[in-house]
Amino acid sequence: VAAGVIGGVSLAMVLRAGGSNGGTDIIAILIQRRYAAINITWFIYGLDAIVMVVSIFVYNRGLTPVLLSLTQEFSQSMMGDVITTGFKSALKYEIITGQPEELSQEIIEKLHRSVTKMDAMGMYAHSEKAVLICVIRKRQLADFNKILKKYPDTFAYVTSTSEVVGKGFSS
Repeated sequence: VAAGVIGGVSLAMVLRAGGSNGGTDIIAILIQRRYAAINITWFIYGLDAIVMVVSIFVYNRGLTPVLLSLTQEFSQSMMGDVITTGFKSALKYEIITGQPEELSQEIIEKLHRSVTKMDAMGMYAHSEKAVLICVIRKRQLADFNKILKKYPDTFAYVTSTSEVVGKGFSS
């Protein structure tokens, strides 16, 4: 785990500088260009994990070295992910509701997050609705879901954002 943390810090520094370790990260960079929504450290982890699992059959040394390597690689990816995007990432909720005022007020009061409202028309029931957009920190997820449960007529979906800039997040 310690080797993974140290490796993750160095991997993040190399990737932020536009460099490469000369291994599977070159392939991961090419894949990440096609699927930009996923952090590159997880592509590297996936490719390295494939190599580690295949090594079971090539070297016949058992599962212990592979499991230790997977643990090290996982902690490296976690640390790399936190350093490259974790400090700026957040969750974006889009909520379709018939009670926008009450829901917005509760989010603002309890989570100290702003909400943007857009008018919408529900095409299934042809009823007036509102779409609320709210960006929260990942640590606020449980509290946000508790608030949403109080409004059973709402429909919500969440997307992960890789970077948030602005008031309440980063400058």
